[in-house]
Amino acid sequence: MQLMAGLCIFLLKGGVIEASCETVDSACTVVWKSTNPRPADHRVTILATTIGSESFRDTDGDGLYSQADGEGFVDVNANGIYDEPFTDTNSNGVFDEPFVSTLNGVYDFGEDFVDAPNGNGVYDVGEKFTDVPVYSLGTVFIDRNGNGVHDGDRFTPLGETVFVDSNNGNGLYDGSGRMPAGEIGSIFDANENGLFDGPGFADLGEPYLDENENLKREVDERYIDTNSNGKFDAFGDGKFNGSSCKAEDPECGVDKVLIRESVVLIMAGSFANAAITASFGGAPTYTYFSNMPHIEVNSPTSVIDIVDGLAFITVYFSDGAGQVLPVGTTVSVSSTKGELIGAPSGKITNTFVKGLGRGPDILESELVRNGRSSFSFSVRDADDTKVESGVILVKFTTPGGILTEFLVDILI
Repeated sequence: MQLMAGLCIFLLKGGVIEASCETVDSACTVVWKSTNPRPADHRVTILATTIGSESFRDTDGDGLYSQADGEGFVDVNANGIYDEPFTDTNSNGVFDEPFVSTLNGVYDFGEDFVDAPNGNGVYDVGEKFTDVPVYSLGTVFIDRNGNGVHDGDRFTPLGETVFVDSNNGNGLYDGSGRMPAGEIGSIFDANENGLFDGPGFADLGEPYLDENENLKREVDERYIDTNSNGKFDAFGDGKFNGSSCKAEDPECGVDKVLIRESVVLIMAGSFANAAITASFGGAPTYTYFSNMPHIEVNSPTSVIDIVDGLAFITVYFSDGAGQVLPVGTTVSVSSTKGELIGAPSGKITNTFVKGLGRGPDILESELVRNGRSSFSFSVRDADDTKVESGVILVKFTTPGGILTEFLVDILI
């Protein structure tokens, strides 16, 4: 295809959008519209491309690329960063950075304790417990991938520390945190010394629509055939393509290349799915209700028995495709019996976090942990003089007024 300056071209997975627009002052605006049928996973990837320059590391500070700045590398995810390989110990596709947290010196629900001398199944002041550092809002952590989000979790506070310092030998992890296999140096050895001397610049292949978000092109994913050779070229040409190349440098290619950026929109469903679990001190956690396909009910009874005790409740939730619910959906929790402790009330905020994946805050006061959107609270038996039946009621109400309710029986 012919590359035209000032024109932005789009490919997308779902909905409809204008095929292109002309840029004014390096920007242009198009309107995306929701349509049926929705993608099965409710996720829409939009690829925008336009004429620009490949990114490079300006080691000599002259504002131009030259061979002295280093050889190119295959920028698989087109982020302009040479992503170093790392050992993905928990197989979540993210470099989990360790965090620093001081012990708070008080018993937090879920910590191990010695239930003595009364053996009542509940932590009592004075009993010995194991004080575990827990990540929470405001805790200092080492942001290894610079994304502003803590990608580790309370169960692996040390995070992942094994990586290949392949880009600059500075002893720090400089990758994006999303490429466990890392990226390879250019297949073109510019100075023929048998070594990868880089990373100097991001050697871009042809842009493609990464519909499944796995950072590699599948055979059925659409691409833009920039050189009109009828096939997808994953690798660049080994030359720096762009206007910022030092004149007559042997590594200069053409003065323009198709740069790209992708965004993900979620066509969130209005009806919620949920799973409700409960645990008691150091006892196992059981699931008492679930209509989520990946969480099975495993409790021997459908009733949460909280008589003379305290139950720690966790609610996992998503839309029907495992994605976050619509922005502005309100969440409320109530119980007909007992005392609610720390029950959330808030709205779901904007995010493109992968359903059942990692991501930032969903509720304004809660965290997405352990790979699911969730929130937690406790229910305490405030009256031990009698035993009564009740229900815990969880409500999700979308901005359009669609209400989904879930309840679980309790004995308290």
